[in-house]
Amino acid sequence: MPHPAPHPATVLPRSLPHELPDFTGREEEVRRLLAHATRQPDRPTPVLAVDGMAGVGKTALAVHVAHRLAPHYPDGQVFLDLHGFTADRTPLTSHTALGVLLRAVGVPDRRLPQGRTDREQLWRAVTAGRRLLLLIDNAAASEQVRPLIPGTPGCLVLVTSRPRLSALDGAVHLSLQLPPPGDALRLLGAVLGPDRLRAEPEAAADLVSLCGRLPLALRVAAGRLRNRPQWTIAALDDRLRDESTRLAGLVTEHRAVATALDLSRTALPIPHQRFFHLLGLHPGPDFDAGAAAVLTGSSPSTAEELLEDLLDAHLLTQHTPGRYAFHELVRLLARHHPAAPSPATAHRAVHRLLDHYLRTATRAAELIDAPARPAAPAVTPAGEPLADEPAALAWFQAERPGLLSALDLADERGLDRHAVRLALALAPCLRLRGHTEDERRVLGVAAAAARRLGDHERRLTALTDLAAACWHLGRVAEGLESAQEALALAEELDDGPGTALCLSRISMFSTTLGRYEEAIDFLHRALALLSGTGSGGEEGTALACLGTAQSALGRHAEALQTSRLVTLGSRTAGDAHGEITGLTGEAAAHAAAGAFDTALRRLAEASALAHRIVTPHGQAVVLARYADVYRRQGRHAEALRAGHAALGLLRTVRRPALAATVHNVLGAVHRARGDLDLARRHHQQARRLARYTGLRSELVLALDGIAKSRAPRAGHRPGSTRTAPFAPSPN
Repeated sequence: MPHPAPHPATVLPRSLPHELPDFTGREEEVRRLLAHATRQPDRPTPVLAVDGMAGVGKTALAVHVAHRLAPHYPDGQVFLDLHGFTADRTPLTSHTALGVLLRAVGVPDRRLPQGRTDREQLWRAVTAGRRLLLLIDNAAASEQVRPLIPGTPGCLVLVTSRPRLSALDGAVHLSLQLPPPGDALRLLGAVLGPDRLRAEPEAAADLVSLCGRLPLALRVAAGRLRNRPQWTIAALDDRLRDESTRLAGLVTEHRAVATALDLSRTALPIPHQRFFHLLGLHPGPDFDAGAAAVLTGSSPSTAEELLEDLLDAHLLTQHTPGRYAFHELVRLLARHHPAAPSPATAHRAVHRLLDHYLRTATRAAELIDAPARPAAPAVTPAGEPLADEPAALAWFQAERPGLLSALDLADERGLDRHAVRLALALAPCLRLRGHTEDERRVLGVAAAAARRLGDHERRLTALTDLAAACWHLGRVAEGLESAQEALALAEELDDGPGTALCLSRISMFSTTLGRYEEAIDFLHRALALLSGTGSGGEEGTALACLGTAQSALGRHAEALQTSRLVTLGSRTAGDAHGEITGLTGEAAAHAAAGAFDTALRRLAEASALAHRIVTPHGQAVVLARYADVYRRQGRHAEALRAGHAALGLLRTVRRPALAATVHNVLGAVHRARGDLDLARRHHQQARRLARYTGLRSELVLALDGIAKSRAPRAGHRPGSTRTAPFAPSPN
């Protein structure tokens, strides 16, 4: 039977919706779509498919691009909503959608074929030879779209969907991401009005953050404010800060962010939905398939398959291969939906995750060659996937934010056993990578949890390590308080090595405060307690501190002998970190005696070790020593290179006392070169840091350098300015 003739009109109805007046940004995405649309394709009808999470702005972008392209398609532009994700609407079948399209081109109902195949053939016939733009919105799957694509050149199809329509062969795909903060703020201003944004700029930026930069959420929030002119932006921010009720607050008229997001969830099979809600319990910003498997009680292969399905559904995102993350509002949906796990199920899942992180972090700390901690024994079972130090470092670097979040979760839920053990496993890794502020925080959690548990040994470990972290950060009062509390506990436990370690810690603060004789007295007591105990690591720490105090008093020959003992003992024990400390101490003593070539040889050995074990703090110490030796030799250009390289590392590894030292060295070099303004700036920075850390020796040098940079003395010798010692690392 012949097909009915097409509608006699040469121009099809222009049925594109009006552009949103608040469309803003997306310039790069618009350019990409326009470029693909105007390119001459080999295929009959080019298809541009835009996918993305609910509310990200797919339809707004597609409508904007369609209006830009409309002049190129004089035979008409047709908009069709397939209702793939529309509340209380059943998605259109391709059979029904073809009927809508055919009616749009003038085919009367009585002449519509009954079968889908016949409708598809008729649609291709009536679009042949025409230049038609077809915007298909809100598709659920490729099968829903494929029959609607005209079969001849001249037409263009724009498709929007939540999942990527990978089965649309030949389509050009664009996954629409969240707008950057600036564009999100402009979108809020376009809806709300620029005056209100100018009146509350900080509150507006907070609102953008609370909405996760999601355009739908921003429009809903702006709509609430526009309907309530008496509200301030800050007032709405306060209403949205509670995570458990935030989604309920993002509702206006017929728009609800939770409803839009939930349509993506309900489109999933039931096993996927259960997996999705369990994933919402993960406390960190992202996670890998291993953590997801443990949390959800799935096998690794099943977890990876389900993660990829959620990624395709835009319920998860992926910024790094192998790692998955929630948009913040989607995470809230997973956690606070009525279908979220029961408290008992959630408790078991969280326990599984914390056990997994505890095992793996303990194994990572062992592989990274952290000092042994008798109070925190390894609990890693056989078959742990981390096989060597590089694997452990890579795992820790990727998981650090999640590990810290997991520790916070254990602490919030009162899971003290997990909290103290996980914190003590994390601390050596954080120390090695230079995350000292994080190290201080987790050790504080460990000390408090151990106190609640009555676990005196782990509390002692946490307090002594906390004192060292505070010393590195210049928190003298806090660190000294921790060391003294640890000392009282060690003496109560009759723990000789523990008492000695506490005395070493206290001596570091005595050295910082310029009380060198007092520091030496503490250290002699510590070494006497350690004698014959086999506690090589603690003895090396005490000896390193002793060498620093001896050097400060000008007893350089004694400091050299002490540093040699540190080097040899650490080398015998296989402690590379201790060996670096010993070698840099030897270099300082040789430099003080004028044996610069020998000092540089010791630094070359230390540098090789620091690079081999990848310790940014160790590299910074070695570079600081190099800068000082070169300065003493008058090799100013090399001193500046080494000093600035050290400061570059110290921008990521927070060591304010060491930074003060480097600034003083650089100030002395610039004074010797005659650049007094630059010298003064370095000494002023050293003064600020020395005051912050309480490091009196560097404060004296900084004040002296500031004075000399203002009124330089004739005949000044470049090598005569440094008398203060470099402090060793206590870990």
